[in-house]
Amino acid sequence: MPSQWTDEAKQEITEAYLEASPTPENTTEIIAELSEEYDRPINSIRAMLVKAEVYVSKTKNTPAATASGDKPARKSKQDSLNELSTLLGDNSITVDLDIINKLTGKAAEYFAGAFKQALEKSAEE
Repeated sequence: MPSQWTDEAKQEITEAYLEASPTPENTTEIIAELSEEYDRPINSIRAMLVKAEVYVSKTKNTPAATASGDKPARKSKQDSLNELSTLLGDNSITVDLDIINKLTGKAAEYFAGAFKQALEKSAEE
């Protein structure tokens, strides 16, 4: 199994992915086929395509995505950090990005949610 990505391999796999006309419904199958064809791990191919900004992700309404139940859609770590930073900044609280960037995405989501609840509670009073 190849361990390093060459520019040629990246280009070849990216072109093969795009030629397969990826949609949210078929992206997983395309990645699996490319994994077998190019003898690379599925996650490695997906990560390379995301980095190349061509990956089409599954949507919340696809059967594979809804099989997990009524879980809310996942947020990226950066989206969670941005949400927390915005909430703090909008409420005149000093935003220390050194500290915020050390949080996990789940921690940022938790603190943003707790902060929203506190804001709603104080607005009711």
